Amino acid sequence: MPLSIERAVFARTEFRKTTPAVDAAVKTRDSLAQELTFASLLYEEADANILRDQILALRKINRNDWALAVRADSKYSGLEIGSTITLFYPRFNLGSGKNFIVKKIAKTQSSEQLLLTLFGPQ
Repeated sequence: MPLSIERAVFARTEFRKTTPAVDAAVKTRDSLAQELTFASLLYEEADANILRDQILALRKINRNDWALAVRADSKYSGLEIGSTITLFYPRFNLGSGKNFIVKKIAKTQSSEQLLLTLFGPQ
């Protein structure tokens, strides 16, 4: 059975659909913002649109990595990567508290402190 040109092109195309999302506010705020491409194995376009919107919502807000040290006592023993914590601080607009995701937990050499890397605010 001979292979048609259309079928060969279809078979060689790794990704068959794209669902672009553009937010002009991000380009205005950050002129160096780059276009991101995410490949997935999702078959339905509606599912890909949901994933696209979730990624855009996560990345379009100003979020940074925050590093802080806390005492390594039982108060913080339940912390795990991916946990959400609320951080209160009188500066950086954190007076009323903001939620952060724990990204990294490291112990100091003296084991008296935990070094936390947080992602947020959410």
